[in-house]
Amino acid sequence: MPLNLRKKVVGSDPSLITSTSAPYETEKNQMMYKCFAQNSLKVYVYRDQFHLKQSSLYSKLLSVIRSSHYYTEDSSDACLFVLSVDTIDRDRISENYQNIQESHIKTDLWNDGRNHLVFNLYFGTYPDYANTDLGFGLGKAMVAWASSSLQNFRPNFDISFPLFNNEHPSNDDKSWLFQSDYPDHDQYLASFKGKRYVYGIGSKTRNLLHHLNDDRSIVIATTCKHNTDWKKFEDERCEIDNANYGRWNYEQLMMNSTFCLIPRGRRLGSFRFLEALRYVCIPVILSDEWVLPFSEVIDWSEAVVLGKERSALAIWAKLRRMIGCALARIMEGKERKCSEELPMSNEKNTKEEEAIVSDEESQSTGEGSKDTKKATDEMMLVRTGLNLKRGTLFKKKRRVDPKTIDLTIKKEHEGPRKTKAELAFIKRQGETAFDRLSKRAQISHREKVEKFNKQMEELTEFNDIPKVSWTK
Repeated sequence: MPLNLRKKVVGSDPSLITSTSAPYETEKNQMMYKCFAQNSLKVYVYRDQFHLKQSSLYSKLLSVIRSSHYYTEDSSDACLFVLSVDTIDRDRISENYQNIQESHIKTDLWNDGRNHLVFNLYFGTYPDYANTDLGFGLGKAMVAWASSSLQNFRPNFDISFPLFNNEHPSNDDKSWLFQSDYPDHDQYLASFKGKRYVYGIGSKTRNLLHHLNDDRSIVIATTCKHNTDWKKFEDERCEIDNANYGRWNYEQLMMNSTFCLIPRGRRLGSFRFLEALRYVCIPVILSDEWVLPFSEVIDWSEAVVLGKERSALAIWAKLRRMIGCALARIMEGKERKCSEELPMSNEKNTKEEEAIVSDEESQSTGEGSKDTKKATDEMMLVRTGLNLKRGTLFKKKRRVDPKTIDLTIKKEHEGPRKTKAELAFIKRQGETAFDRLSKRAQISHREKVEKFNKQMEELTEFNDIPKVSWTK
């Protein structure tokens, strides 16, 4: 089920929203008669105001819209309007911030924002980064937010948009799916590399993550270097963290991890969300209240791990328990198709947004979009992204004799045998847990065996996973 949020407008100002009332009344705040007169959504982009600077990111986004079949140069034919004024970055201390005046927006087409879509990736500024602060009046315009919270997102009106940077591919290039440098199996259970913000909003969660690090199954590499004044706020761990940070390659770490931690930063959204999907790493969301990208059509609970910021230290136990379930589904072969359906480029992001707008407007007029409904079904992601890994996507599975493996396999029912790599993965996870237990306490040989077998039972508690025990 997609997110079903209940909110309503207070008075006539759509920015005043409560979280426990009726849905936002779209039909009263937009003019829909143009949208479906010809059963076609048309988008008009305002003419560029050359005295106002555009960021390269916003320029690319407008180029995608102008090159799409939705675009029209005739504003009288349009149902949806997009500003040429750059609204992507509304952080006042950012180099891309534009001081937008009312005169830049309020033209004959503005009409108090009706039928307008405003794109925004960064809102507010230090210290609170308020997500209602865009620096200009929205009127009744819709907003494509990158970090919207449950409290401020208006369902069937606003759009949850992914956060991406200038290096994100501009077209729908799928060659990354067939790269030869993806590992056959993951070296790490989970990882995170990034800033840890020693002060201010977003620092609390990231400052906890170092407790999860063991440099073997879980790698946490953080740095205190943020902005030019970070030295004023550094703590006793900063020197060690900064030195350790350079040891790890960001992309390689993601490619070699089963799970990628996605903690909130200054705002709720993170570049890592799309990057984790690109590098075939299952996102672990540690950002409370974040409305995930395109949640209008994607049930992300089927594809990501949803954690709580305050319970970040307990997430490793949850991930280990999930390994058995993930291995049980490793042969299903569905994730590759679903990943190909995800909007991984700027162009596909924008087209997906246009489809969502079209579908939301169809609902308000009683009409449905068959294409969007089909996309909704096809884009429902299955349980995990594990079989996207190179070893399961592009290599033929081999049957192996369990006797050749240093494990005692006890099958409880018939089913396809696991490959040697899969069995070795199960064994390695168990041995890692066993080693951690051994170092923490001096326990007898029998207790070690009991602890190990208990851990393996947790990993193989699902019926279609072979039971593994250690008898030496």
